[in-house]
Amino acid sequence: MASRDLRPAPAPPPAAAPQRLQWPGSANGVIIGLLAVIAVILTAAALRASAPVTLPLAFAYFLAVLVYPMQAWLAQRLPHRLQGLSVLLTMLAVVGVLALALALLAFALQLMVNGAPQHLDQLEQQFQAWGGWARSHNLPLPELGNGENIRALGQRLLSGLTSLGTISAFALLIFFFTLLMLLEASAWRRKTEAALDGSDTHAVLDAVGSIGQKVRQYLLIRTLAGLISGVAAGLWLWLLGVDFALLWGLLFFLLNYVPNIGSLIAGIPPTLLAFMTLGVGWAVVAAAGLLAIDQVIGNYLDPRLQGRALNISSLVVLVAVILWGWIWGVVGTLLAVPMTVLIISACERVPALQPIAILMQGGRNEGASEPI
Repeated sequence: MASRDLRPAPAPPPAAAPQRLQWPGSANGVIIGLLAVIAVILTAAALRASAPVTLPLAFAYFLAVLVYPMQAWLAQRLPHRLQGLSVLLTMLAVVGVLALALALLAFALQLMVNGAPQHLDQLEQQFQAWGGWARSHNLPLPELGNGENIRALGQRLLSGLTSLGTISAFALLIFFFTLLMLLEASAWRRKTEAALDGSDTHAVLDAVGSIGQKVRQYLLIRTLAGLISGVAAGLWLWLLGVDFALLWGLLFFLLNYVPNIGSLIAGIPPTLLAFMTLGVGWAVVAAAGLLAIDQVIGNYLDPRLQGRALNISSLVVLVAVILWGWIWGVVGTLLAVPMTVLIISACERVPALQPIAILMQGGRNEGASEPI
């Protein structure tokens, strides 16, 4: 008879302990990351609180970056004793361009003020027609007020548009900041070479030059695209017979500096005016033409001009517009992308911050055209 194996069965292996999720890097890295987030929040709050100083300072910096090549070009061609005039001539050119823009804006606003009574009457008639239609269909409609209230509201809006006191003070502060930055530009290089070692000096100067080049390229591209967009939109609205076409063209030019949503916002007022004065059909035609202009410039012209040099995620751009709009208001939305370009370029130069630059960049489009 076969013998039976009386040895005890082997015990089952112990269950493997569940693995704990590990944060990438050490605990010190996590702490540093949390401190960085806190520092960003505090910096944003400080910039918002100090907007009367930091906003014109940032605006002046980007303006100085934009016109510095002109100042350097003039300095190279003037005699040595007259090289100081290059800054003055550059600022005179800036003042001339701004004066021309303000003159066009004032002329367009004056045309709008002159035609305001007629359009306020049309607006009152539209409100009365909507109220009668709503009452005939037993629809609840909020009280819009009588004609006097509507007219008073329109006059207050027009007076707000024509009030240029705050804008003049802001522009004057930007002018002096820009002037001082251009005067200190040549001395800044010498101070950097005297303050830092040879290798550090080269790295700092190279980083500043690269950041300035990218910001300058972006501003030039947005200016060219905004000019084309403003002229095309103004001509389209003028051909359709929409009033104040010059003002709407200037609005398209200015809001083109706000990416993604600026041109859409600029198209709302002329579309509403076309609806009030020309009817639903022509309003749809006007909106369709403005949308087509925006799509052609945004999907065809911008990629060809910009190429892959300014590789920023569209989500990052939208978040930047909202963030800088919260910090610095309307002007902050205009400076959102230049500030983002500056931050990404700075992060690319610091090894510890390079992951942030990678996360803020967009996907590489291999089929994109090279920048001009």
